[in-house]
Amino acid sequence: MKNKIQVAFRLDDPSATSDHGLEKAIVHIAKQNNVQFTFATIPFKNNDNPDPIYFRQKLNHISDAYNIEVALHGYKHEDISNLPKPSEFKEQDVKIQFEKIKNGKNFLERAFNAKIVGFVPPWNSFDENTIKIIKDLGMKYISAGWDPQYNPNYHIKLLPRTCHLNDIENAVTIARRMKKNCAIIPVMHHHDFEEHDTRKAIINLNEFERIVAWLSNQPDIDILSLKNLSIFIGHNQIHYGYKNQQLRAKVHWRLQKRLPASCFFYMPTWRYLLKSTLRSL
Repeated sequence: MKNKIQVAFRLDDPSATSDHGLEKAIVHIAKQNNVQFTFATIPFKNNDNPDPIYFRQKLNHISDAYNIEVALHGYKHEDISNLPKPSEFKEQDVKIQFEKIKNGKNFLERAFNAKIVGFVPPWNSFDENTIKIIKDLGMKYISAGWDPQYNPNYHIKLLPRTCHLNDIENAVTIARRMKKNCAIIPVMHHHDFEEHDTRKAIINLNEFERIVAWLSNQPDIDILSLKNLSIFIGHNQIHYGYKNQQLRAKVHWRLQKRLPASCFFYMPTWRYLLKSTLRSL
């Protein structure tokens, strides 16, 4: 299969006090379909017992799951900034950032007996110091939004969220029309599911299971963890993907409608524009 669509699901906010019943159901769906998900896990949220053994017992549905990658999701997931948007790390002192990320990483590694290579900053907010710290600690990727601009000299893979759960099938349609390799990174939260929050929900577990089963049966689609996606995608490909998205954000809205969203296309910008134009004709 020449053109591959790679889908990496990211669940944010598992912790010692999160909705473990919902998480168990999501783990079960991954196992049933023999696919991998990434759980961005908060080490110290509302956790008065910073004991990795206790934490592992509370999250044994994750620690016992062979197909769940655990990524570090901040420290306590608390807003400690004076910025217009919440952040736990952006513009914070570099020493404080380092200690929090190092301690959170070490805690999760002891709890899950696995190497933690991914960092998901709360509210997708971080700065260049965060990137340097992640690199110095031997981690491999950051998954957030589309900021900041990507620099290959970071030597860290940036894997941006591209869509929400209710836009996955549309993203696949767009990817297939472009006829080029791409990644789709849907981000999900507990409140996205009816089983957790009927007011904010955009999907239920039955519909999610249907989508995952459909994706897993498509010959041109692979469902994999963010860790494995970071191994597959090179720095140059990520650089192109960010340039293409930044171009889309800058152009007039009439042209913007012709440039596909919801996907991470890692092709040269001229080819991205050509493919987008041909797709819209």
